[in-house]
Amino acid sequence: KIVDFLNTEGCKKQFFPVYTKEYFLNLPHFNINDFYVAIINNEIVGVIAKWEQTPFKQVVIKKYNNKWKWIKKLTGKILPQENEPIKQFYLSFIVIKNNNNSVFETLLSRIYNDNRHYKYFSLILHSKDNLNRSLKKFFSIKYKSRLYITEFMEDEEIIKMVDDRIPYLELAGL
Repeated sequence: KIVDFLNTEGCKKQFFPVYTKEYFLNLPHFNINDFYVAIINNEIVGVIAKWEQTPFKQVVIKKYNNKWKWIKKLTGKILPQENEPIKQFYLSFIVIKNNNNSVFETLLSRIYNDNRHYKYFSLILHSKDNLNRSLKKFFSIKYKSRLYITEFMEDEEIIKMVDDRIPYLELAGL
């Protein structure tokens, strides 16, 4: 049911992949029990998964610059230590029916409360995604970047493929 929901609702965003049950069963260090599912009236209305990739992909702060070194001294243990993997995970496979912020916030709150032993979690949303409004209710740090499309096709063919849907990106897959 989760895979069906992801494929049915996810395709409403540009670049959303097609998933299979086998795909999820074969992801490295991914546990299908880490799906968080919102259900209203026996219908799935939201899915997010926690995917901890520390065994094969670490985030490490090598050195704080002057400004951040000062902030680190003020905040104590809130910021991670230099040269140590950060205990964090990715929020993946984020699909919320009709981009309902209430459902998204409920799932985010549950994930946060269930995983307080982690320092951080990371997720990615396109700047035009309505779900960004929900992040204002949580402490978050925005990281702005650019989305590039690379394909071995003629430019005109690529332009025909891109439409006005909000792009979907999977941070854990990058």
